[in-house]
Amino acid sequence: MFWHADKSVYQRETALKISKILEGIKSAERKQQWFQAGLYILNKHWDKVDNFRIDKFLALLRLLFAQVLTYVKEVHYGAAAVGWL
Repeated sequence: MFWHADKSVYQRETALKISKILEGIKSAERKQQWFQAGLYILNKHWDKVDNFRIDKFLALLRLLFAQVLTYVKEVHYGAAAVGWL
């Protein structure tokens, strides 16, 4: 879905929707699993991203990290945040 998002407005909207999934997950363990899976997928396919799509994938990565940092801040950088970064 995100790969085929060609218009910048649609790219931003899709990246926001994907990154906001983390907010809907209740369990801290599941949040960590979801984030790690997202990073795994991006890492696995990073070499296939061409020059035309690199900006939108970097934007998605920034939004994912913003969501994780927001979560870490919410748990006051405590034990629930260990292992995330």
